[in-house]
Amino acid sequence: MKNTLSLHEAIVIALINIDKKTFSATFDEIAAHIDKRGLYSERRGNITLAKQVMLRSTKAKGAYSYLFHQIDDQTIQLKSSPPIKKKPTPTKAFMNGVDLSQYTEEKKTKAKLRENERILRRR
Repeated sequence: MKNTLSLHEAIVIALINIDKKTFSATFDEIAAHIDKRGLYSERRGNITLAKQVMLRSTKAKGAYSYLFHQIDDQTIQLKSSPPIKKKPTPTKAFMNGVDLSQYTEEKKTKAKLRENERILRRR
């Protein structure tokens, strides 16, 4: 049976459907989705579909670099999608959810005093 989609088109469809927020997935997840939906059934050679997905999306002499961004060894993302944001690491500059890094030392001291006064009033 002739493929109606090329492999890179099937990869785009898989990425859109697997993770609708970041449009990213591993090569195995993409291959499983493509197989499940029958998006790219005709393959050549003894290469697994996951390997073909990896080769097409990351290698291919850069022919599809405008579509895909490689996040790590096993994961790709659509380039037009928002970047994956890592959770910020908590710092000591926060006090009760207020970012104190924007204050000078004097303002930090005053903010701490006000916070301590509020705590004492509650008692």
